[in-house]
Amino acid sequence: MSLTLNIAWQHKNKLVIFSLLGITLLGDAMLYVVLPAQASALALTAGQIGILLSINRIIRLGSNFWATVVYEKFGRNLPFYFAVVIGSAVTLGYSLSHSFWYLLLLRLIWGLSYSLLRLRALLTIFSSRARPDIQGRLSGIYRSISRIGYMTGMIAGGVLADLFSFSGAALILGAISFFSVIILLVFYILCFQEKDLGPGPLKPELKTSANFLNLFTDKAFFLLLLAGIIVHFTTRGLINSSYGLFLQQSFGYEIALPVVGVTIGVASLNGFILSSNSVIELIFSPLLGWIVDKFKKKQLIFWGLLGQSLLIISLILMDSLVVAMVAPLFIFLLTAFLIILLYIKVNNIALQTTSRRMAALTTAGDLGAALGPLTLFFVDLGSSLSSIYLVYGLIIALMAFYQRKQLKPVKSGGNK
Repeated sequence: MSLTLNIAWQHKNKLVIFSLLGITLLGDAMLYVVLPAQASALALTAGQIGILLSINRIIRLGSNFWATVVYEKFGRNLPFYFAVVIGSAVTLGYSLSHSFWYLLLLRLIWGLSYSLLRLRALLTIFSSRARPDIQGRLSGIYRSISRIGYMTGMIAGGVLADLFSFSGAALILGAISFFSVIILLVFYILCFQEKDLGPGPLKPELKTSANFLNLFTDKAFFLLLLAGIIVHFTTRGLINSSYGLFLQQSFGYEIALPVVGVTIGVASLNGFILSSNSVIELIFSPLLGWIVDKFKKKQLIFWGLLGQSLLIISLILMDSLVVAMVAPLFIFLLTAFLIILLYIKVNNIALQTTSRRMAALTTAGDLGAALGPLTLFFVDLGSSLSSIYLVYGLIIALMAFYQRKQLKPVKSGGNK
């Protein structure tokens, strides 16, 4: 831990960039807590809220690659500064109107801004000047700091909305976010801004969109993207969207907790379990980054995916409330580990530019998160979540063994 803290101290410029991203997450996190709870007060339907909470992810399926083009054309500083200011201003904007179309526009703007913000953070970690032996720990620190911002937005947003209404919460959080990023941005520019010479001319073979798509024809790279889809599908998609229903189908609406003998509602238990994901990522990401730096082997992806598979299957075969409460915690832990590991593996693929590789990986993750809730359509068709979880667990196991067989050691480096 002391070594990780030392690394963080030596890379204060990166900490500022991570912190700027974390601060801009305040408003986004607030919406996931407040909108569903105050839907009637805001005159929004459940369907409209669903659209508002998902449209920012849907647009990122295209805007992640757009962010790559922006950074390649304008350099790494100006687009980032613009995204930081706009991203924080969006939270202030939430306080001005409850109109669905107005909020939809802001969510689209936020999705575009977040693509720029996230890619800049990753480029900071995986730049050509970054030490490869600490990239896992830097990735863990980045994940941990961004999670602090997200958790703060959820907790503070919920409390402020109960005290002052949705508009009041957005105004307070928006003001905090906007003025904080302005101060931090000025501090970064004065103290840490690296000389930005722009992206430089692209190689001729990288200028066409067709060659952009050539990224996906490399088998090793494609397998890593497929792993990224699965990892995010598991937690951000399947577990987040369906675990409450799984608990209800398996144990009922009122659940007697073992040992303590207290009865709790299924929604409350689901809330505690899902919120633990943020706590786990906040606490353990730096340690997981250290593990990745220490043991950079392709088998880690195999063991991570296989572990997720066994944990999901255990939920069905063991039919135990204790397992249902504990297994998701380890699934979340493995998810945080695999996300960092995939950053490292994708960075080591010697294809095109770092920004394009990272854009492809983040898009794979967003795609997995977007596809996960669609499994609920199978419930409407008569399938139980237990059978869905069992089949999906087996699919992950098959994918793990296929990855182990097919994924060859990758070349280090790449065009930065």
